[in-house]
Amino acid sequence: MITDTSLVDFESLTLDNEYFPWYWKGKTTYNGHRFLGHTLVCRDTQKIHSSFWEDIVKPEFERLLDKNNLNLKEVLRAAINLTTHFGDKDSEPHTDHDFPHYNMIIYCNDSEGDTVLYTKVDKEDEDKVYLRQSLRISPEKNKVIIFDGTTYHAQGVIPADVWREIIIITFTATPA
Repeated sequence: MITDTSLVDFESLTLDNEYFPWYWKGKTTYNGHRFLGHTLVCRDTQKIHSSFWEDIVKPEFERLLDKNNLNLKEVLRAAINLTTHFGDKDSEPHTDHDFPHYNMIIYCNDSEGDTVLYTKVDKEDEDKVYLRQSLRISPEKNKVIIFDGTTYHAQGVIPADVWREIIIITFTATPA
C-alpha cells in the first residue's frame, strides 16, 4: 500500500470535470449495488475502450507496476468507478475473476467506503466459502493498493452525501 503524491490528479480530470463521460452500470460481478463507471479496458475482450486509458491511466499504471517490482503480462480489465450510498452494510465479498490475478485500486479522492479484504476460513463445508475480515483500507486520494486478486474483497458503507471514486485494474504479472 503506497500513497503516491506524484500521481496524475484523476479527481480533477474526472469527478470535477463536467464533460467526463460517466455511464450507469446496472450490473456488477456479484449481487451488489449499481454505480456510475467508465470502462477503460473491457473485461471479456481486453479491448481498449477509452483514450483516457492510453493517454493518462496506462502510463501511471506502468509506473506503479515498476515501483512495485511487477512485470505486466496482461491487463484483464480497467475501469473508473464512482459509487455512493447503497445501503447500511458492506457490499458482498467477491473476487473479480475466478483465476489467479492481481487487483490494483487507485483512490482518486478522499472518501469513505473502505476496501475490505477477507481471509478464507477452513471449514468442513465444501459448498460454501467462509470468510473472516482481515483488513480495512480507507480511501485517501492518491493511495494505491495492489493485492492478490483471489482475495475476497468488498466495499464498505458510504454515507448518502459522499462519492467514492476509484480506478480498478485487474491484471496478471510476474515479479520483476
